[in-house]
Amino acid sequence: MVKYISLLLFIGLAWGQKTIAVFDFRNFGIKQNDVELLANRLQSELVKIGGHRFVERKKIDDLFKEQKLQKSGMIDEKNIIEAGRMLGAELIVIGEIGKIGNNYTISARLVNVESSEIIKSANYDAGNSIGVLHTQGMSIIANQLIGVEIDKSIEKSESLQTLNNQNKHLDLILENKNIQVLKVKKRISSDGSLKIYITYQQKISHKPSIIMIDWLDADGIPFDGEKKYTESKMIKDEIRSTSFYVPNGAPDYKIRLK
Repeated sequence: MVKYISLLLFIGLAWGQKTIAVFDFRNFGIKQNDVELLANRLQSELVKIGGHRFVERKKIDDLFKEQKLQKSGMIDEKNIIEAGRMLGAELIVIGEIGKIGNNYTISARLVNVESSEIIKSANYDAGNSIGVLHTQGMSIIANQLIGVEIDKSIEKSESLQTLNNQNKHLDLILENKNIQVLKVKKRISSDGSLKIYITYQQKISHKPSIIMIDWLDADGIPFDGEKKYTESKMIKDEIRSTSFYVPNGAPDYKIRLK
């Protein structure tokens, strides 16, 4: 009986899934190999979230070759929607990637193949690092397109477990023993921005202290910093938290108590 119920639940979940095809982005000044790698990474991040089926990227490539369409994504959107229909997709992901000045940027849309309606849209700017677009941006884009309501269920969402930093951060410089960092976590806000949350404990009553954070580039070199003061009227051993927006181009950080 239990096996029968489990089978029905599985069938019900599978029936509710939609098939999505992720196409290469329209390319504005980026190396084509990078565009393909970013599209592959986006599909991988979407698969992690779950709840949908996805067309293999090779099938998309094969269809483009068969129809003699450009693989660069510089084709009419109507043709892409038709290609999605031919692949058996109910939804498609399309968009643009480019560089404006020194800023890498991406825009993506989730489109209903049948109605051509845009279901959701997402944007991400990666500063002057295309690597950040790959390591962080694609995850944020994926969650904006088909992710759960992140603010309410971030702790339950398996797709965001890699963002959680369970006190494994070793770059904590202790210059002030009046406060103690209890927990450090990364979270994605509802607007898609990435934030660092620092939970701390003030060890001495009514003693304001400073929490500082240095942003590090891919080589571990500080390029910017911020600081926030703890509340001036805190009770001894009171626990509070503060947050910092993660700037573009900052794959790592260092926390200082001063």
